[in-house]
Amino acid sequence: MLNSNLIKESHMKTVKNIKIILVFIIGISTACTSNFEEINTDTTFPETATPALEFRGILWRLTNAITVDGWEIGNKLAQLTTNHDFNGYDRYDELVNSELWDKLNIVLRDINLMLQKGTQEEAYAVYEGPLLIIKAYTAGMLTDLWGDVPFTEAGRGGEGILTPRYDRQEDIYTADMGIIALLTNGADAAANYNGNFTINGDIIYDGDLGLWKRLGNSLKLRYLLRASTKISNVGTQMQTTIDNGVFNDNSENAKVDYLTIDPNRWYLADARSGDIGLTLMTTAVAQMLTDRNDPRIATLFQPNSLGNFNGLESGVNEAWKEINGFNVSDFSNPNATRFLAPDTVDATIINYAEVNFIIAEAITRGLLSGDANTYYNRGIQANFEYLDINLPATYLTQNTVDLNQVNDPIEAIVTQKWIANFGIGYEGYFNHRRTGYPNLSPSVGNINNDLFPVRFIYPETEQVLNGQHYEETILNQGDDSINTRMWLLE
Repeated sequence: MLNSNLIKESHMKTVKNIKIILVFIIGISTACTSNFEEINTDTTFPETATPALEFRGILWRLTNAITVDGWEIGNKLAQLTTNHDFNGYDRYDELVNSELWDKLNIVLRDINLMLQKGTQEEAYAVYEGPLLIIKAYTAGMLTDLWGDVPFTEAGRGGEGILTPRYDRQEDIYTADMGIIALLTNGADAAANYNGNFTINGDIIYDGDLGLWKRLGNSLKLRYLLRASTKISNVGTQMQTTIDNGVFNDNSENAKVDYLTIDPNRWYLADARSGDIGLTLMTTAVAQMLTDRNDPRIATLFQPNSLGNFNGLESGVNEAWKEINGFNVSDFSNPNATRFLAPDTVDATIINYAEVNFIIAEAITRGLLSGDANTYYNRGIQANFEYLDINLPATYLTQNTVDLNQVNDPIEAIVTQKWIANFGIGYEGYFNHRRTGYPNLSPSVGNINNDLFPVRFIYPETEQVLNGQHYEETILNQGDDSINTRMWLLE
């Protein structure tokens, strides 16, 4: 049996050791909590967002989202490229696109927040013009793809509006705060700002408000032409807009440059090696470019295994491939040098070439006065210069190009715009949908009864979370179908 004194002594030592440990722990805890925030604060990052950070984020997220979509979907719907597999969009099978819907609505929210701050803080007020212009462009993309969409109440969750009502497309274009008005007001605000602050975080024009004004006016021409059959006095509005100043050359193109560093790299530079191989030139592009002896074919695409430029029918299915003995090496891929490098693609909103094609078409349609041929040729020259290709001396005089020799000048103008807008969002698709040019056939494996789709279907989340307003817009616009014609197309 152990001596009781030894047990008592051992117990006292144990208690003493525990007290020492507790004092040590308490000391450490006190030391940590006394400067906890200082230790756990990363001094390399700002604690609050600045106007520059917010604006840069809006521009990057918006332009990147639309440019990636232009590659993945816009080019497919316009038959500028096609996938030989995983080609639901080519075959009009998966026209929902919830991801882009969400991204554009988040951008609208962030724009509204910055505009609201501009009414309270002078440092934000300088951004008003550019923000109104970008808001119009964002709203334009939403309504041009879906038709009636939330706009007036969109992006206002902070105000408690969690189920925004849908605005009619007509109002989104023409109302007092619709697209046309936003572009007018944005250009004017950019031109007339006389405060003490400058724009920072501008990854398009480096704070040049004069160029933002020209962007607003150039975009206004795009939307005026798009709605030209719906808007009265559209020619007068277009002429006033031109007089107020639009793009003068390629140096004024509205674009965000992709870089060699993360996170601003072109996404295909980091994609799986086989992803680019899924995408091929279409027979439509091959025909349009070869019929015109067009050297742009070698910049946009690369030869097949036999050294030839060869296009694939758009939207092939497995039956077509089996019947026709499909071999992917027989067809041309997009040019890897241009489209696989991290910094050789531009996230473009609108360019100088398109502005000239818009004016040429408006003159040909009798909306403006002037020489359509001058603007048409200028648009072609602008795209060649942008691609850094020498324009052949005889290119503009060919009977397939010369506006005075072609059978249909509108077709010639829109076809050249279609080529020049390769990869620029959905512009090729929008212009084909509007005019029927270039003359394309529905994709060979389509599952839409040989009908070109005219819109996206609303995301399922709208039916679940915003059901009342979703049902209201279906009653107004028509069935939630890829074939339901929106106000612009009626």
